[in-house]
Amino acid sequence: MHIKPMSKGNYVGFSDSDVRSIYQQILYINVECSWSFNVLFSDGKHLFAYRDIHGQKPLCYLYRQYPFATTLFRDSDIVVNLNIKKGREEAGYVIASVPLSNEDWCEFLPGQLIVYKDGEIVDDLCL
Repeated sequence: MHIKPMSKGNYVGFSDSDVRSIYQQILYINVECSWSFNVLFSDGKHLFAYRDIHGQKPLCYLYRQYPFATTLFRDSDIVVNLNIKKGREEAGYVIASVPLSNEDWCEFLPGQLIVYKDGEIVDDLCL
């Protein structure tokens, strides 16, 4: 299997068939190993995030953009006003095993693969 990024207009990414091939390989590893398999990996430009098909362990994501909320982090009593630290042009996703703050986190579906590039979702596959 030979997979490499290609041009899609102004976007350099993977073809739909290549992303499906990557997804099929991840599913194969997950099913054949019969254990929990959340995984994050990158080619240096894209971030691939996959949640175990059995849903044994959570995987969550959060999109942050201006204006940023004041955030209470769950593992401490620290409140952070992200507007002080982040500019108007900054935006992107945070991915974690469990929600890290009091914000509205989304949970990956079991067997879901999301591909990110430059702070945006470029592919989203699920059974």
